[in-house]
Amino acid sequence: MARRDYPGAQPGRKALRRRVSGPTKAAVQGAPKNLRREIDGGITKPAPANYTVRRCCEDWLAGGLPGLHAKTVAKNRYVLEPLLAVIGSIRLRDLDVTHVDKALAAVAASRSSSTVAMAHLALTRAITRAQAKNLVLRNVSALTGTPPGTVGRPSRSMTLAQASAVTAAAKEAGPRTLRLRDVVAVHGGADRGGTALRWEHVDFGDPDSQSARPASVAVWRSVRARGDTKTRKSRRTLGLPRLAVTALQSLSEETGPQPGALVFCTAAGEKSSKPSTATSSGPSSPPEPRKWTRC
Repeated sequence: MARRDYPGAQPGRKALRRRVSGPTKAAVQGAPKNLRREIDGGITKPAPANYTVRRCCEDWLAGGLPGLHAKTVAKNRYVLEPLLAVIGSIRLRDLDVTHVDKALAAVAASRSSSTVAMAHLALTRAITRAQAKNLVLRNVSALTGTPPGTVGRPSRSMTLAQASAVTAAAKEAGPRTLRLRDVVAVHGGADRGGTALRWEHVDFGDPDSQSARPASVAVWRSVRARGDTKTRKSRRTLGLPRLAVTALQSLSEETGPQPGALVFCTAAGEKSSKPSTATSSGPSSPPEPRKWTRC
């Protein structure tokens, strides 16, 4: 194996001698050009030989997402895993666009377009962090596009017949379950925002006044880490249909909510994970709920 020492100077310091190696003399003679390109780009200390794409992504997941919820980190880990199964063992400095395209195509063959896009974005962000730490010269993941994935799952929004089935099942489970199910099924605005909904955000309206103020609910906060909604459009004030108003009024009269009390909570008044689980007891849905419910 041919070897060659290549000097790299740093201001105010002695020249660094970097050693390159290759299977042939021709490969070694071309290596200093790449080495000079890295030094000119600010990479004076090369990444460890075992610094692979998987290690790069693990470093990003461990320290590149400060302040984010553990579920967000877990989601990025989940979407990255199919990519890393293909290119995770490749050294980061040896990764090229062909490797990324191959990995994305493998993921797109069995996953939806949104999952492929999230995986590609996570890989790009991970390499960007390594680039900022002078561990790689350029981000090859940012130089290629995202292929379309497979057709996504069918919509889980309930049809009128399914909503009627939910209400019928809730009637058998008891009045508290019925009220909460009515609001979820008819109102349609109670998921992450609904679990943080408090009684002061519910306005039963005044249909008898001159202005005829309609009933509404202000969904401005969620159960996310800092209480913010996912997007600005998620902050909305929604009109309440008659069935939802009746359900909420009945629940309010029964519980006598205190200021700051949650609307969607357990029977003990504690925060529930999702509005559809904020029930006291009894069956809460028709058979096979995973086929049509979001929860």
